[in-house]
Amino acid sequence: MSPQNKELYLREDMAQLWQESNAFEQAQQQQGEIFRNKEGRRTLRFVEGGHSFFLKLHEGVGWKEIIKNLFQLRLPIIGAQNEWQAIQFLEQRNIDTLSIAAYGKEGLNPARQLSFLVTDELVDTMNLEYLGEQWRQRPPKFEDKVRLIRKVALISKKMHKNGMNHRL
Repeated sequence: MSPQNKELYLREDMAQLWQESNAFEQAQQQQGEIFRNKEGRRTLRFVEGGHSFFLKLHEGVGWKEIIKNLFQLRLPIIGAQNEWQAIQFLEQRNIDTLSIAAYGKEGLNPARQLSFLVTDELVDTMNLEYLGEQWRQRPPKFEDKVRLIRKVALISKKMHKNGMNHRL
């Protein structure tokens, strides 16, 4: 980390797309379809250079949110760094995960830290929550259920075996 506590990673294609701008300003000004916008966090889908991406932007949650989490004995999520590290962890263990296009973090004050993570949009995939809703309306074959459960169990086993767990 530099003395200004600034980190920046731009995959080659993102470096070309954002070459004319400051990556932190670009992330803050990025327009697209918003999926979440609260508590200093914004998640949106955008298309640039003919490619779809997701941006998770953290603009600081404030001391109140940090203290609230600590009183609940939970580590506060103050930026995109946790997800950046989790994706790298999974990649190193050959567990399928998101592809990182860009990551940045700047600022010393954890309550006001600016960070972002840009990933490629997942295509040809289905959210398990959505799949479950579909199954209520049209139950799958028993064999299909077993196949999915085994796949999810195998992924969970790999993650837990390597010391990773998921916090809701």
